[in-house]
Amino acid sequence: MPTTRWSIMGEKVFHFVLPLREAIAVDDDTLCFFLSPDGDIEPAAEIRADLVIRQARGHRWVAIGHCTNFDPATGCRGHSRDDFAHAALVAPRKV
Repeated sequence: MPTTRWSIMGEKVFHFVLPLREAIAVDDDTLCFFLSPDGDIEPAAEIRADLVIRQARGHRWVAIGHCTNFDPATGCRGHSRDDFAHAALVAPRKV
């Protein structure tokens, strides 16, 4: 079952984000639950290795879900409600 991965604040929609440091430290089940795209379970070791690389590049945040307005230093910068509704319909999915 899909989980809600965004919140509405005023006229903007924001994707939930996780601090990289905390994401790297969580247990495997939690890591896969939050960061496996579209519920397709990837091995936790692969997800964690990717996060370590991102952290080494200076990234501080990781988006939960697909975000087209994401800054790894500050997180989701927000989306208009109209843009978000359209993006949610056309977001890339694994086949």
